[in-house]
Amino acid sequence: MATQARRQPITFPRQFPGVMPLVGLALVGGLLVWLGFNLVKTPYDFLEITLIGVTVGAIYALVALGYTLVYGILELINFAHGDVFMLGAMMAATLSVSTFHLHDNEAAGKWIPIVFLSLLIGMAFCGVLNATIERVAYRPLRGAPRLAPLITAIGMSFILQNVGLAWKGANYVPVPNILPRSDVFKVGHGVQAADYQWNKLIVLIVTVPVLVGLRERRCARPPRTRTPRR
Repeated sequence: MATQARRQPITFPRQFPGVMPLVGLALVGGLLVWLGFNLVKTPYDFLEITLIGVTVGAIYALVALGYTLVYGILELINFAHGDVFMLGAMMAATLSVSTFHLHDNEAAGKWIPIVFLSLLIGMAFCGVLNATIERVAYRPLRGAPRLAPLITAIGMSFILQNVGLAWKGANYVPVPNILPRSDVFKVGHGVQAADYQWNKLIVLIVTVPVLVGLRERRCARPPRTRTPRR
């Protein structure tokens, strides 16, 4: 009798199935009301903050694409990917300023080849750095449990962060302003006007084609079957 009583499964009280969707709808509705209130109260500030959010979201999308591509190939969340992205940007900025002596308001015939050459060298640098990290840190752990390469990726992220701090320090590093100083468009007049600069638009010009191209290629590929790991 005691054994049968012990083997009985533990039952929990049922939750109301309609509560969580209602709570979610209430939160979304409250958010929409709050956004509408800010849109009516300060329309220009709302527009400018929205444009900034779109630009920052595009940068996050580029970094997320790298995470997705690495996970699709290695089945590993490479936490060092953002730090490699950071070191590549620092390499391109250093080359354009210190090596090629790029300054503000340069002519297009000078800054365009310098920027493209710096970006190519930065991409090659990131590729070699990623290949080195994979060969030294990730490849020896191919057959290890998933937690081991995950901890190794976090450790590589800390190492690359400290490399960047030792290289450039913790302060901001200025780069030449080579894009046009005029606004792409401006809504409103005076101090409360919302404007959109070229340095923000160039992020969308780069991100949107990459997202669309990778999306089309992903849809065209047939689904891949994976064998479960033992």
